[in-house]
Amino acid sequence: MDDMLSDLGKLAAEAPGATPSASPHPATPFPTRLPIQTHISENTTEILDSVYDDFSLLGPTMILAHGCHLSDTELALIKKAGAGISHCLMSNFNLHSGVARVGEWIDEGVKVAASFPSSSDAKSPSKPIILNKMKNN
Repeated sequence: MDDMLSDLGKLAAEAPGATPSASPHPATPFPTRLPIQTHISENTTEILDSVYDDFSLLGPTMILAHGCHLSDTELALIKKAGAGISHCLMSNFNLHSGVARVGEWIDEGVKVAASFPSSSDAKSPSKPIILNKMKNN
């Protein structure tokens, strides 16, 4: 596993347009690092404990899905790196994964996105209700 994460970190750093800085240039419409998406803390066995940061993966083009069980230390690492968290409400609800602290993330200035399934749950009766609630708040 360490070899795979190490190789991915090298790929991210060597991707076309990658810069030594983890921060993308504001005028550049495309990321300066290879975008990376993975799951994190969806359940209590998926704990970050700085592993993504240790392999130079945590950065502004990383999207971490779920985050139900993030510690304050992990949240601080994510914020410092400029990474984002994709809140997967329907998945977390259906799998009984836990409750994400989305309001706290937003208050802390962490980038947050809402994620919805596009296949089997697309016709779920709760999906339009949730989307309408988000639009009206």
